[in-house]
Amino acid sequence: MKNLIEHLNNYINEAREEIYSVAFIGFTDDEGLPVTVKIYVPKENTKDFEKYLEKELDNTVAHAGGLTNNFEL
Repeated sequence: MKNLIEHLNNYINEAREEIYSVAFIGFTDDEGLPVTVKIYVPKENTKDFEKYLEKELDNTVAHAGGLTNNFEL
């Protein structure tokens, strides 16, 4: 049987969101540079989101990187 601390740590880790920094093509600042936005993705959807980013690279996504993981495009 898990103690309370183990149970809470497991719950927190499962509920964690991954944060991505994404620059979209066509969304630029006054100087014409891509604006980067932060996107929060539930941990259970990170692999699908990363596949989406890879598929959309140079189409709608200029650059993407994970802030809470090692993902980099």
